[in-house]
Amino acid sequence: MAVWFEVNINSQYIGDVEIRRREKLDLGDQAAIQDVVSTYLVTLNGMHMGDVRHRYGDGVWRLIAIATEIIATPTTPT
Repeated sequence: MAVWFEVNINSQYIGDVEIRRREKLDLGDQAAIQDVVSTYLVTLNGMHMGDVRHRYGDGVWRLIAIATEIIATPTTPT
């Protein structure tokens, strides 16, 4: 699964965000996967910003919230 969106402030383009699950997940039984926690790769304009862990049952808005927190507080490589 992937979530992606373009960020603009009024007419000013800011960037493209992509959030992509690293593990394959069988979506056939929705009840069985509610507690599955997966790792997601977060990119901004194609640049890796970090990875986040997310419980499937928490929904896409929670995933977007934790991914944008990674983007808002980037760490510098060591």
